[in-house]
Amino acid sequence: MRSRVVRSGLLLAVLSATAWADPAPEANVCPQAAPSSRSGTLNTAYEGAVAASGTCNQAFVFNADGTVRIVAGNPYPFAGSKGTLIGVVNNTAAVLTHFQVTAPGASPAIFALDNNGICAYTPFPSNSQPCYPDSAGASNYAGSAISYTGVNAALDTGTINFSPGIPAGGTGYFSLAGPATVSVVAAAGLSQSFSPGSINSGGTSTLTFTIANPNAVALSLIGFNDNLPAGIRFAVAPNTISVCGGSVSWTAQQLTFSGGALPAGTPPINATCSFSLPVSGDAAGTYNSVSSGISSTGPAGMPGQPGAASSATLTVLAAMPPVLSMSFSPGKTGVGGTVSLTFTIANPNAVAALTGIGFTDHLPVILAVAQPAGVVNSCGGTLGAVPGSSAITLTGASLAAGASCFITVSVTAGASGVAANVTDPVTSNAGAGNAAQASLTVALPPALSAMFSAASIPPQASAVLTFVLSNPDPGVAITGISFSDSLPPGLAVSSPNGLGGTCVPAATAPPGSRLISVSGVALAPGASCSITVSVTADGTATGAIANTTGPVTANETLSGTTATAGLFLGDTFQVSSFANLNIGDSSVAVSNAASMPVTNQTGITASVTGALCANVYAFSPDEQIVSCCSCPVTPNGLVGYSVRDDIIANRLIGVVPGAVVIKLLATAPVGGTCVNSAASDVPLATGMVAWGTKLHLGVGTISANNPSPRYSVTETPFTSSTLTAGELNRVRASCSFVLSEGSGSGVCSACRNNGLGAVKQ
Repeated sequence: MRSRVVRSGLLLAVLSATAWADPAPEANVCPQAAPSSRSGTLNTAYEGAVAASGTCNQAFVFNADGTVRIVAGNPYPFAGSKGTLIGVVNNTAAVLTHFQVTAPGASPAIFALDNNGICAYTPFPSNSQPCYPDSAGASNYAGSAISYTGVNAALDTGTINFSPGIPAGGTGYFSLAGPATVSVVAAAGLSQSFSPGSINSGGTSTLTFTIANPNAVALSLIGFNDNLPAGIRFAVAPNTISVCGGSVSWTAQQLTFSGGALPAGTPPINATCSFSLPVSGDAAGTYNSVSSGISSTGPAGMPGQPGAASSATLTVLAAMPPVLSMSFSPGKTGVGGTVSLTFTIANPNAVAALTGIGFTDHLPVILAVAQPAGVVNSCGGTLGAVPGSSAITLTGASLAAGASCFITVSVTAGASGVAANVTDPVTSNAGAGNAAQASLTVALPPALSAMFSAASIPPQASAVLTFVLSNPDPGVAITGISFSDSLPPGLAVSSPNGLGGTCVPAATAPPGSRLISVSGVALAPGASCSITVSVTADGTATGAIANTTGPVTANETLSGTTATAGLFLGDTFQVSSFANLNIGDSSVAVSNAASMPVTNQTGITASVTGALCANVYAFSPDEQIVSCCSCPVTPNGLVGYSVRDDIIANRLIGVVPGAVVIKLLATAPVGGTCVNSAASDVPLATGMVAWGTKLHLGVGTISANNPSPRYSVTETPFTSSTLTAGELNRVRASCSFVLSEGSGSGVCSACRNNGLGAVKQ
């Protein structure tokens, strides 16, 4: 009959001694015939008995999954009435060196020395060993077994030892007095691993050993050795410590574990124990930690199967040099500007520290260390950055694994250009690293100017606002030139906006809005371009306004300044013409629409709050200045001029003109007076309202039916007109000439404190 099979742990398989089945294939591992070379020896009868058996009486099959199967073989006893020939089949992947057999209460005991099968004959010289040591001189046919050890007093339990062990897939045999069961203590497991599995030279990894007990019984006397090759070593001084129920001792290259103990596991869950030691990598390479096979002992001193050796691989990489980078902040400046130059050093090694870090930066010719140098150094070592010098140096810095540091130095630009800054390679104990590079553009900022086409415009009139962009730098082209202009109250972009100019791209100026924007203009060194836009006085404000842009910016340099253009909004400049002066007189009436002062004032005086100066310029039809003068006008006051008696009576030219063009310009009093304000560069003012009372040749002029001419009188307001800067300069210059001529000719008579009409001669 076949016996049952018990799983690993303490593995038992039981064979009935009273029933035999047909021989199984595993029972055919025993000798089938006596060796002819041994015929005639003292062992002949024994060999004959082996041959007569034909197959094993019993077979132990060690399976790959850790179980043991017991197979019935030849039903007839070996060696006569007693004796059992037992075969061994090793179907595992490891060498089988020993196992325990037992048959408690068997009679005779399986290790009994009764000369009936196991000790009756002279043993084979090559594979027989003394029987149980209590019987001196006794011997047996032991087959492949080298010895029996650990036999108890009842002679029913002992250990079968094979030397050499039965290899994986191999077979062996031995004899006992009778059938037996088998007990196996499985090998302890051993594994090891490095964490991390890759380090830099000079770094440290942790080597962990894990011992496992796959048995349902405890293991003791666990031991193994492990060796490290040159190039790696245990990173702590030689020592001995207690771990895993035993002790571990080590030198730089070798570790020994002995006397370990593990409790029983709960198959298939193993009992385990681990311990770790740091390992340093001294040189780049790939290294294997290799252990011996692990040994152990089971209950009652039963040796465990020898465990397999283990290994783990550690890769040691050469330490990488530091990585150097640098940057300017900001990345652009103007001549004489100061920026921060920052160096950043990083240690790319996860586990290796770096020492002796250093570099030199020879600054481009247009840069120098600023005064003060503004040094900030988190790298340690020795930093050289002398104000005014052209070199920055670092020596002797250190960085922990994975760390980084920075150095900041202020530098000043002495001239325009593109400063391409390149350091020498960074150095360290791990060798030379990279060179860092960064560029700084040094350029003069772009220039911006603005001007209006008029000095003054009346309500709802328009003027052209012109911007001029220029690149004053002689050697650096600048791009991305931009600015914006928010028009002041009183002005708005005209509709249509009249955008024009030579700058590319053009500006944006939505009609009716107050915003003009310019962006993306590029200018070569020394170049300039213009932008024009029409703006209209929308009547929301009067008086002098200052239109100031935002600062002009560019990609390559610092911001430039703003630009301001002045414009006067209001009826400050008014024009009218007067004819028929050879027939009669006309008059000019001027009032001041400004509010009355708190205290009423009378008279013609410029010292009254709110007074203005009405400046008169009279021109002959051939554009010659006839006369000029100025008269104060109080708020809500009225003054008048006789064209013939006041304005052209003291004319500059000799001929009495029959017609004149009179231009009025309102200005603010200076120092409480209007003296010479018609010839001076004084501020413009609002509030002037003027009319002309004129003598006209009426309907029905001289003819055959109407021999006498008829004249009529009309009063019309002066026409508000745009005052250009050129016209303003012309009238003031003309009046200045009249005054500087010194003869007194051309100076108007004083205005009168009333209004006048037209008079026919």
